[in-house]
Amino acid sequence: MLTVLAVHVALAFAEPAAIADTVLRESISEAAVIWAPYGLVVNRADACEHADPDTQLLAVDVDGANAPGRMGVVLGAVVFGPDGVPEPRITLFMTEVRRLVGNARVLGASEAEWPVALRDHVIARALGRVLAHEVGHYILQQRHHGSSGLMRPLQRADDLVSPSRSLFRLTEAEADRMAALIPGSKVAEKKKGPTHTVGPGGEAQPKPRHKMGRSIVRVRS
Repeated sequence: MLTVLAVHVALAFAEPAAIADTVLRESISEAAVIWAPYGLVVNRADACEHADPDTQLLAVDVDGANAPGRMGVVLGAVVFGPDGVPEPRITLFMTEVRRLVGNARVLGASEAEWPVALRDHVIARALGRVLAHEVGHYILQQRHHGSSGLMRPLQRADDLVSPSRSLFRLTEAEADRMAALIPGSKVAEKKKGPTHTVGPGGEAQPKPRHKMGRSIVRVRS
């Protein structure tokens, strides 16, 4: 079963969040920038003063513990039901994110040499990319990972903290899937390409398009 999704995701963080508010705001901003080229708006639920009732709400838990019953380093998780549909909840494992960031180097300096403000900025950047990855599992409605880009399974510490976002993009196959799941998104419009009609004088005119809604519709495959 697939779900046609909204183009706006609002993140509802459990209170009190196990993270400084400044770091939390910057991490959400990082996730939003990563998804913006694909037409997906990501922000904090309590920042949506006039939120559309059809906006998709995702609950986010920031857990200080390690991922229970999982092998290796797990930075975040989305639970999928028996029908293969993801639950609207993300868990971020803050202890593991901090530990991984601690192994990175920024401008050639180790974590012990970073000023407090830089440390918070770097942690927020890494956490935002983990958050964007988990949003991807929900939006793309797939449990498996990609071969490269945002949805790859293994993230290097240096990549998570790098100023460049070039390694945090969707693959072409993932963009195609998003276009199918969210017909009104930017990536879907790009896939359509320009269409024109001929005006009274023979000049080409853009073909009118109906505005797509953002409601969530369940479709049985």
